[in-house]
Amino acid sequence: MERSGWIATADCREIRVALEEQEQINYAAANARTQARLAAEANGKNTVVKRLLQKHCEDQVLIIGQYLSQLKKLQQQIQAPMITGQTSMKKGTSSTISSEPVPSIA
Repeated sequence: MERSGWIATADCREIRVALEEQEQINYAAANARTQARLAAEANGKNTVVKRLLQKHCEDQVLIIGQYLSQLKKLQQQIQAPMITGQTSMKKGTSSTISSEPVPSIA
């Protein structure tokens, strides 16, 4: 889609986030499937996202995630709109996505 011009090119980078002490304990006791989710939802990731949003405060940013519970927590912290598979087409994505800047993050 990038090559066809449908979406902007993305510069992807991996940022590893350490698990907090309790997260490490839960991770060690979990099965492989649960470990993957625990790692994906690590609390430190929201801190990294907020730093990235500060760095790119003049840019248009799209945050994509796998787990809605994690995205909802982040949405509440940064006061940004969120589109899910449950977003009504009647409501329309144009009213959900705005060109107005999202409030700055402190």
